[in-house]
Amino acid sequence: MNNSINKYIESLNNPEYKFLISLKKNRNRKSENKSIAEGYRENSNLIDSSLNVDTLYICPELFVGENNEKLIRKFENKNIRIVQVALKVFKEISYRDKPDGIISIFDVNKNKLPKTISGPILIPDQIEKPGNLGTMIRTSKSFGINNILLSDEITDVYNPNVIRASIGHFFKVQIYLVEVMMK
Repeated sequence: MNNSINKYIESLNNPEYKFLISLKKNRNRKSENKSIAEGYRENSNLIDSSLNVDTLYICPELFVGENNEKLIRKFENKNIRIVQVALKVFKEISYRDKPDGIISIFDVNKNKLPKTISGPILIPDQIEKPGNLGTMIRTSKSFGINNILLSDEITDVYNPNVIRASIGHFFKVQIYLVEVMMK
């Protein structure tokens, strides 16, 4: 694994650290067209999806499972940049109270609504809390619903808390964002 690490971030003044922190804000995620996936399970599903992953950030001191090396190799095999982060820096960029040492940045996928969609569709409306939207995505997937149609942006679908609450199923469904015109 050590051969693949491109950089080591140990300072809170590092520009890359500052960029990661900026992605905690919705407006920055939107302007950069990037979001964050945190956690082993979430990143396991992300790497198997069609989304483009920019960088994987790791903090081995926080690893909790035995499969981290295998997951990191999957990122290496896709030639994704890997950066090791000092413990104090990782705790700052983490959304979680108990981080597990794995965070990645991925490109937001803006799926255009096709003329036809096969299979059932979930259309959540006016969901205010990111965790609730993530739970709906997770529950939908368990019922075999692979298409999510969002017609409002009360909650940013790419909020890391949506991804977390979905326990990674976010990366296993098709999410379509549509604009609704009111008369």
